[in-house]
Amino acid sequence: MKHKGLLFTNEGILLSESLKIRTITYKDIAYFITDRPYVVIGTNKNERIYIQISMSLIAKYVPSCFCICSQSAIINLFYVDAYEEHQQTFRVCLRNACIVKVSRRYHNSLRIQILLFKKTNEILVNES
Repeated sequence: MKHKGLLFTNEGILLSESLKIRTITYKDIAYFITDRPYVVIGTNKNERIYIQISMSLIAKYVPSCFCICSQSAIINLFYVDAYEEHQQTFRVCLRNACIVKVSRRYHNSLRIQILLFKKTNEILVNES
């Protein structure tokens, strides 16, 4: 899917900026967070890339290893280090030390998706 200088592929996102074209693979993306009017792509190298697109479009085109935490955050389940309750709210701690708040609306489904994802990947690692 193409959108204003962005192209979503099977491997990642192609960004077209004036004379520069850049590819960011999905495995390098830890999260997407809104910083209106932009969406920030957070990478595994703690790089922050600002793009103009809606979160709903991102959620529509990223692979299943990405999960919605709130209306303003989508995380890559490969980077989840911990899922915890903190002062009557929920949050996800990512491997790159980023902490993402989880809304009540997505809390239960996110918890289940994290458990299933971790279990599935544990099985795949053990079979290798």
